[in-house]
Amino acid sequence: MKLLTIMLILFSIIGCKSEHSEVEKSNASKIALSDEMIAELKSKSRVTEQLDYIYKHYHHLLDRSDNLAGIDINKNGIRDDIEDYIDNLQVDEPTKHLVKQFAHAFQKPMLHDFNDDTHESKILARKIAKLHTKAHACQAYMNISIDNLNVTDKLTSLTYNTKERTLAYLRYNSLLSGGVYTLLPAKGEYCE
Repeated sequence: MKLLTIMLILFSIIGCKSEHSEVEKSNASKIALSDEMIAELKSKSRVTEQLDYIYKHYHHLLDRSDNLAGIDINKNGIRDDIEDYIDNLQVDEPTKHLVKQFAHAFQKPMLHDFNDDTHESKILARKIAKLHTKAHACQAYMNISIDNLNVTDKLTSLTYNTKERTLAYLRYNSLLSGGVYTLLPAKGEYCE
């Protein structure tokens, strides 16, 4: 009985020390750019170049957990680690906000279960896909060149950075197969 009590106490202590809240995990590792790094980022004119630079130095901070959605403490629809990358971009605020709009569109499929090929799943997948067309319409409205803001590939690799996330994205993407999508006009109403 005494041994059982000691074991229970030990397990509860070990369990308490190994469990951290999402807030602690999210705030534990934030990007801290030096003045030299900021200068280097400012010297890069393209957002993708800046994201590559941040990734080169802070790839270890990306969430690679089994949780498809990852941690999103502020509930804005962008994984906190990716939002930290974006917050450290050395670009104007409207451009940063647009990159976040794209990041939100990429994150959205991770918040839903697309395991079943149902009519409802296809409708939801198409609704989510429209977030991408809205972001592109906003980009056109803001007159930001595609060359300067070609973030699709980079956000894809940052967002779907585990096998489980990639497979979830592929399931979502397969539901879009055969769909017809039209570009939206360049209007400010599509900017989030």
